[in-house]
Formats: sequence, C-alpha cells, structure tokens
Amino acid sequence: MSIPLPSFISRWIIISYLLCLTSSASQADSPSRHATIDSIKTHVLPTIPAKVLPKCNFVRNSWKPLSTPTSIDVYDETGLANAIINHDNAIINIKADILLKGSKATSYEKDGTIKSLVNISRKKFIIQGNDHKIIDFCHPVRGIKMKKGKYQAPYDKEVKGDEAFITKDGEILQLSKSKVYRAKGWVEKDAKNRIYGLIMPNELRGKRHFDNVFISYRVSFVRQTYKVLSSDNHAIYFQVDSTDYFTMTDYLRNLSPKTDFFLTNFVDDGKGVMIKKGIMTYPTRQKEISQCQAKYIFRTKNDAQVEFQNLDMIGGMEYYIMNDAHIRVSECQLTNPIFGGIYNTGTLFADNNVFTDVKTSVLRTEHIPKYQPTRLPYMEVTNNKFTDIGKYSTNTHAVWSIGKSYIAHNEFVNTNYSAIAVGKHNCTNNELPTEDLVEYNYIHHTPLWIAERQQLGFQDSGDIYIRPNNGKVTIRYNTILDSGGLGKNIGIYGDDGAYNMDIYGNIILDNENFYDIDCRDGSKKGEKRYTIPDNNHLSTNNFIAYNICNGYLRMQENANDGIKKTGCNFHDNYILSPRTTKNVNDIVNQDFDYQGGKSIIHASSVSAIIKRGIDKRH
Repeated sequence: MSIPLPSFISRWIIISYLLCLTSSASQADSPSRHATIDSIKTHVLPTIPAKVLPKCNFVRNSWKPLSTPTSIDVYDETGLANAIINHDNAIINIKADILLKGSKATSYEKDGTIKSLVNISRKKFIIQGNDHKIIDFCHPVRGIKMKKGKYQAPYDKEVKGDEAFITKDGEILQLSKSKVYRAKGWVEKDAKNRIYGLIMPNELRGKRHFDNVFISYRVSFVRQTYKVLSSDNHAIYFQVDSTDYFTMTDYLRNLSPKTDFFLTNFVDDGKGVMIKKGIMTYPTRQKEISQCQAKYIFRTKNDAQVEFQNLDMIGGMEYYIMNDAHIRVSECQLTNPIFGGIYNTGTLFADNNVFTDVKTSVLRTEHIPKYQPTRLPYMEVTNNKFTDIGKYSTNTHAVWSIGKSYIAHNEFVNTNYSAIAVGKHNCTNNELPTEDLVEYNYIHHTPLWIAERQQLGFQDSGDIYIRPNNGKVTIRYNTILDSGGLGKNIGIYGDDGAYNMDIYGNIILDNENFYDIDCRDGSKKGEKRYTIPDNNHLSTNNFIAYNICNGYLRMQENANDGIKKTGCNFHDNYILSPRTTKNVNDIVNQDFDYQGGKSIIHASSVSAIIKRGIDKRH
C-alpha cells in the first residue's frame, strides 16, 4: 500500500522536477529567446530604411529543367552502366540498391588507382534514386570465420590511417578511432627536421607500441593531422609539414601541457575494422565488406547536365561527386560519408537535401585559375539542413565557396570550423572576383557540440567566415545562436582584413566567447598571398550596420596598410543587455563612422530599439 506524501512535499517534488526540466532544456529552446528573435524580425529589421542600405547587385543563376525522351529502369550495376553508356538523354530510374564494383564507366589514374566509379560526360541525365542507395563496393573482402564473432583476412598494404570499409547495407566501418586524449606535454625532438613529440597520458602508457596498428596511426589536433613516425619513452613523435611549422609550434607552446588529440587505428570497439601485423579483423555479422578506394562515386564533366533526385550515396574516399559540369542535387540524403559531400568546379545547385554526420566539408566550390582562366564556378545552396558536420576533422566548413555563391534559407546544426565560408584566401588573382550573397540562414549549436569543440581546440573561426577577397560579399538577415568552443569562435568573422563586405540585419545571440562580429586588421599583409592590387586595400569598403547582438563587435584599423580605412561604414549596431560591464569602446577602434553616427548602441531590450526607431535617424 502506498503512503501518501504530505502535500507540501508533493508540491516540492513536482516543482523540483519542473525546474530540472527547465534547466536541462537548451537555451535555443527558450520561449523568451524565440520571442526576442521573432520581435526583432517583425518590428526592428523591417524599419531599416532601404535607402541607407548598400545596393546588392548579386545576380542568381538558374537551372533549366531537363527534358528527357525516355525512362530506363535500373536494378543492378550492369543496368546502370548500360544506361549511361548507351543513352545521351534519359531518366535513369533506380529500382534497387546498387553495389558498384567497377564497370566500363569506371575510370583509373595512371598508377592504377580508381578515380571514379561512374563517369558522365557531354550527356543529360535525371538520376531518380527513389530513396535507394548507390554504394562504392569496388573491392569486396571475404575472410575466414574465426571464433568470438570475427572474420579475418590478409591485408598486405601499409596502414595509412584513412582506410574505410563498407558493408553491403551501406554501413561505413572505418578503422577504429580512440577517444580524445589530453597530452601531458610536448617535446621538441629534432627542430631542424620539424619532429615533435606528445608525452602520452598515463592511460596510454600501458599499451603495446610495437605492432603496425599503433605505429601507423595518425595524431590529430587543431587543424592538422600527422602520421606518427615512432614512439618511445612514453611519447609519440610526428613530423610537421614545413607549411604548418609556425602554426604548430606556436599552438603547442600556447596550450602545452593541455594539448588534446585523438588517435586512429588504436581502440577495437567491436564495430570497426582492425589491422594488426598484416591481418584484417572485422565483425562476423558483416560477412562481406568492401575496402573503398575510389576517389568519387560520380564524376561529371565536359558540359554534362545531371539531376540527382531522392538518392543515397555511400562511399567515395574524397567526395561523393566531383563536378566540373552542371548538376542539381535535390531531395537527397547524404549521411556519414567517408570524407565529404560534393566537390564543385562547375555549376552546382543543391536544394532540399539533408546532410548528416559528415566528417569534413559538405559542399565545396573551388576556383582553380590554372584550369579555369575565364570561368568562375557557381554554387547555389538553398533550403537544406546540415547536422553534425566535421566532428572528427579540423578546419572544415559545411558550405565552402571560392567562386560565386548564393547561400540562403538553410539550417546548420552543429558545425565545426564554420557553417559557411566564402571568399578567396589568395588576393593576388583578381581577374575573376568572387561574389557571394549569404542570407536568411539559421545557425545554432547544442551544448554537447560546443563541449566537443573545446576538446579538439578549434580556434580563429567563425560561423560565417569571410576570407580576404577581391570581389563582393553580402551577409544579411542571418540568425546565429550559441556559438562557442575553445579559442576565438566568432559569429561573423572577416579574417585578415577582408574587404568589400556588406554585413547588416543579422541576429547573433549568446556567443559564449570573443566577438559576435569581428573584422581583423590584416596583420599578415606582408605575406605573398595577401599582396593585393593597388586600388584595393585590406579592411576597406565595408558596411557593417543594423546588426543586433548581445556580445561584442570589432572593426579594426589596418595598421600595416599605410592608410586609414576608406569607404567604411560602421554604425547602428545594437547590443542587447551586454553580459559584462566591459566598455565596448575599449575593443572597438572606431567609435563613430565617417558620417557621424554611433557605431554601437546599447539597448536594454528589443522594445528599446523599437522605441528609438531605426528609421527616424535617417
């Protein structure tokens, strides 16, 4: 028989339970904050007078629907290969999951490695996936059944640490990775040859160091991943690339002895593939797996036009698709790929897709002047959802454009270095200036993701990241919430003196460290890649106004450019209830713009902004 509790105790238990639920809910779900954001969008942003905003001359490209004379049903790899080889214009209707093991459509590098499994050149196809999968299964592996639920098979290649294996169902079984460890310190073993060592924590010191799985792993932290050369005296030694020498040395000195890292090929978790002394072991329940070796699943080139609809792609050691032609990817699911999503040097339209658990950049547009002297690649990314991007990688961006891009109405949940990165990092080439319009995106992070960001030590990053560029970038009406991690994680970041930027109407709330908007001074201008035309100067021609934040903003003078900023407007940025009493003017180089308006305005609430009236000033 239950004993009734006194009423005051019952009430206390109920109240305590409700308080626990409230405290466990993420701040992103806070009704009050949603009300604040809705109020800003409804009452504040519409009052910005159009006449004071810079004109956005961005012109979007368009995708012309493909007309196809025939429809071909495909049930296997042979049917897919025949459809591509024997037709120039058709709907390819995928009717079953397809395991690609190599065919007439497969291309190879000169050294015999597989470049891509499906090549489409100078043709027009609609590839309708009907929610089926196309899987890279080019090198099937069959082992001998052993005890304890394992298969074993010979492995005669050197372990590189990036091997990946795939089941027939499309499950990726990469070589096992360890958890994140914290080094006890670091040592400089051979500075001349850039060889450094991490002093291992106690929990690793009892491990065996002599088999090829341990010695052939890679150590990953900050933005770099290096193969380890040896291990002795409780330390693991690796060689730093010459291009990363300064970055690595500086980083280790700043963080030691708190350097975090993880290892590849170390812990057997029963789910992945382990290789020891030339023997591969994998779970018996998989029966047959495949070592993925193709760079891409699809390669489109030479004015091909291809639409991918309702399709799952699994595999591709670098990306699912390498596009140098014209493609549209719509209503597709890209989940847990081995590396990234789509690498574009042509024209890419991506809309209404879901990208989940991608290890590095999902959509990347690259401009290669050597091969594209008269053409700037284009990428349009709209109405997609990106979730958990770059967890075990470094310096990655969900959407990355070095070309012309329109990025709008997407949701980004938990991204690594940046959700969106635009602009050229090399300012010496201005024949084809970049153009970007980034608007109406929603970027936010969970507390757990921010904690993992802190573990892996991402620094100098921004949820929207603008490189030095010699074109035009407009960042407007985006919402960024709960950014954070270790180091300089920023809401909107104009790195190293980015110029020709228009940043207005953005909402940035609860960024846990550093600035909500930051425009650096271009202190690296002496480097070759920052040599820019005489008529352009770093930190110039920027319009940063009418943004609403509750942290700090900064726009630095360019100390190395030899001139004052010209054509810059930095005014009417609102700070809602600053979380500290630090004087904002102490970290802002310019208190007033050249027109005499206030650069930053403190407001206790959205109502205070409405009462003040943005449009009344002008």
